[in-house]
Amino acid sequence: MMKDDTTFNATQVVVFDIDSQSNVTQQLTDNAQETTLENTLLEALYPGIKVAIANVPTGFLDGFEESAVANSLVSIRSNNTEYRLVGASGSAKEGKFYLVDADHAQTIAERFQFWPEAAIVYFGILVSPCRVMIDEPDMTVLVVEDHQLGTNDCRGWIRRSLFGKLQLPDHCLYQFRMAFEDTQAKGSFKVMGDDVADMVGADVIVPTSSIKPELKFPKSQKSLFQKEGKKFRGRVVLGIRDVSEPRR
Repeated sequence: MMKDDTTFNATQVVVFDIDSQSNVTQQLTDNAQETTLENTLLEALYPGIKVAIANVPTGFLDGFEESAVANSLVSIRSNNTEYRLVGASGSAKEGKFYLVDADHAQTIAERFQFWPEAAIVYFGILVSPCRVMIDEPDMTVLVVEDHQLGTNDCRGWIRRSLFGKLQLPDHCLYQFRMAFEDTQAKGSFKVMGDDVADMVGADVIVPTSSIKPELKFPKSQKSLFQKEGKKFRGRVVLGIRDVSEPRR
């Protein structure tokens, strides 16, 4: 537990350091752009959510120190907000973990199927800053087995008219982050014509390898999914994280 009188704007991420003796201190940064939720799926999905990053020691810790750090990491209170551990990103091996305010902790846990390991690995999808984002109230996403309908490992398709809303250069590969239903996906897109999208009945096509954590189906539905895939219709938040160099 700690106390600090510093105030932050709604999208800024608070950063804490936890030492080997479980002491928690708050970092002060002059560059808010380095720690912000702007242009992230998380901020679009849960306006007003508060997020913190906790940096923990990565060197050797004895049993007592490891236990003390773990206990401090579970919950941190600052500025009248209780932050609870929810996940990490690829940088977890570097000792970087994410916490959210207590009011949203249960919701985030549900999103990752109450599977802590999945949250540790994939929470970064929700907090990756994107170049551009769109929030569509009614879209159809088709999830198929890898290599079906021209998909590949984490590579799918986006409808031409939908792509036009992103106002990005053409003839590139587009690294995306996407949230729909109560799951999230990552990977890269190519653009398909509207006539192709109409034929398959989807605005976006993604392979199962893009869905994190992976979709789970009853055994009775597995064979049907392998043949036809599964469609999801509703609100979709879609962001483009990076764009490749233009190609002919």
